[in-house]
Amino acid sequence: MSKFIACFSNEPQQFNVVSVNAVERVSALSYWHIDIECQSSQADMFRLGRDMTLTLFEPDGSTITRCHIIEQIHTVKHQLFECRVSLRLCPKLSLLTKTTNSCVFIDSDLKQISEVILHRAGYAQSHIDWRVSTELPAQQQFIQAMENDLSLLHRLFSQYGLIYWFEESSGVEKIVISDSNLNSPYSSKGVLEAIEPDGYNHAYLKQFVGFTQCQLDAGMYTSHSSNTYKNADPDQHGLSHINYYEPIAQNQKACSLQSQNQSHALACQALTLTLTGNVAHIFAGCSFALEDNTGTHASGDYLCIEVEHHLSQQNSDGIDDRISQYKSIVTCIPRGTPYKAQLPTPKPKPMVFAAKVESLSATAMLTNEGDYRTRLSFDSSVSSKAQASKALKKLAMYTCANQSQATGWHFPLVNGSDVLIGCINNDPADTYIMGFSLSTEQPSIVTSANSYLNRLVSASGHELCFDDDKQSPKVILSTLGKSHYLELNATRSGKQFIHWISQFGSINLYSGKSLSLTANKSDANLSSEQRILIDAKEHLSINSDKSATLLQGAGQTKITSKSILLAAEKAMSITTNKSLDSNTEKGINSKTQRGKFTISTPNGSSIFNSNSNITLEGAGKGDLIIHNNGGEIKLDSQGNVTLTATDMLTLKGAMTTLDAAVDYKFESPDTAAEPQNENQPSIPTNKVLSLS
Repeated sequence: MSKFIACFSNEPQQFNVVSVNAVERVSALSYWHIDIECQSSQADMFRLGRDMTLTLFEPDGSTITRCHIIEQIHTVKHQLFECRVSLRLCPKLSLLTKTTNSCVFIDSDLKQISEVILHRAGYAQSHIDWRVSTELPAQQQFIQAMENDLSLLHRLFSQYGLIYWFEESSGVEKIVISDSNLNSPYSSKGVLEAIEPDGYNHAYLKQFVGFTQCQLDAGMYTSHSSNTYKNADPDQHGLSHINYYEPIAQNQKACSLQSQNQSHALACQALTLTLTGNVAHIFAGCSFALEDNTGTHASGDYLCIEVEHHLSQQNSDGIDDRISQYKSIVTCIPRGTPYKAQLPTPKPKPMVFAAKVESLSATAMLTNEGDYRTRLSFDSSVSSKAQASKALKKLAMYTCANQSQATGWHFPLVNGSDVLIGCINNDPADTYIMGFSLSTEQPSIVTSANSYLNRLVSASGHELCFDDDKQSPKVILSTLGKSHYLELNATRSGKQFIHWISQFGSINLYSGKSLSLTANKSDANLSSEQRILIDAKEHLSINSDKSATLLQGAGQTKITSKSILLAAEKAMSITTNKSLDSNTEKGINSKTQRGKFTISTPNGSSIFNSNSNITLEGAGKGDLIIHNNGGEIKLDSQGNVTLTATDMLTLKGAMTTLDAAVDYKFESPDTAAEPQNENQPSIPTNKVLSLS
């Protein structure tokens, strides 16, 4: 049966592997998760970044070797002197996932740039194997800006149609880079066989090495066409105005190459074969010949693009090998199908650079394709003028006769014009001019005949006006005879403003998250001839940090809600010129925590009407007094009742009952003392708001 052992590179010490789960892919990182049982004293030998070699013994006695570095370690002691170590092995290339650099490569090529990145991962020059049949493109100026090293390498390889895989050479990991899967090595086993499963363990009985399951998947794909990126090809000078490139590549050759590579990347998924067996020597990037005896009719030559290894075995040489379980799952495509990797999705980054346009004369200098020569702000090289970088196209090319697509206005950029350089797909090597700023040398859109005002008016009355008046510069956008009008006024008098007018329609402001209207120094007014509606699903807040908050209605002010809470940190006053009505279906509760509860009616009486009982109740901490012009009913806190009359005390009723003795004191006071009423503060009337 198949068996794995592990050891450190160039060391004789070996460890028995009890579990393996691994995945290898072409043009991707491979991951090996292995479990090793060893002595506790040997656990310290496993260190991050250390090279490790895996050796597999197949049932027929052959051996296969893999070399990777330790990326993760997890140690668990399960006995006194023994422990289990879980390791994650990866290629050295995985070290690039944690490195990000910004640099500029001058007068280089794709091979040199790739080798510089691979050296950062720790690959020696002898461990980088180039198997290419065509010359790699030169890079006059290549920029790596805030980009992960591994992402940059994948972007370069997929852009130029390169693939890579990993091999082992003299116990050392080696990376192979190729432009064709025809350069992949063939399996050392010769022809591999796929048989129908019959219930027998052929690996143990006959030392069988092959496949017992075969699945063929076919699909459809849509190829890319390079014709979509180019409208016309000027074959002579003077016809560059009809040449139009969409942002995809610098020239037609590079455009066709990218389109072809992406078409191959989709085509390689049209027919895939999945094989399951006990073949361990097949690795991602390896080719092999298959003899299919399963009835699938899949015999032929294949390229392995993905392989999975799954192993479970005992840590003992005396146990029967039939207990060990090993399985490999190989995904492959026909070897004659070109294999390419799809372009990775670029991550959003602020890829904008400042530059200056260079020209050999006072006028604009353009190439036959309508491109400019620029020099980046950080480029201090001594290269000749207009030779510091390759020609760059503008984002919007100019409109002229005989052009099938109108692509905007073009204002010529003269020598020294400040421009911004953007990147296609965040690739600093594929740049374009995305904008420019005017200067004293750069001609403005205002002509000499019209020094300040420039109007662009369409046949339907749409107008865009640029007014460069020294005292009141402004920009005006209007339509429908200025019924819809937007003015950005930058007057020098200090009263700058923005006017936005819609005479015959409405102005709608929509925001997916938040909408803020702010006036930092003066007022913010909302005025309407009919009504203003403010609707909030969750919370509506009206705040005044320094002064008062006024709500004014010419007719009626109505506040309606399920629950209304009026709260004041100091005092609250309610004033009305006529009357104040409080109506409730259940009850009215008036409570004071510390002070007195006073109801004052200086000019009249207090009347309480009720269909049922009226109860006046005290808490027993003070007296309850009803007083009027010397007459008084007093209920003190001890439970006593005192009736005092100024002239006469009258008790009327069908019967008067006195349950206790009655004492008469003729020395009683003539009248009761009038309680002292607190002076209520006057409440000022709200000021009338003035809306203009």
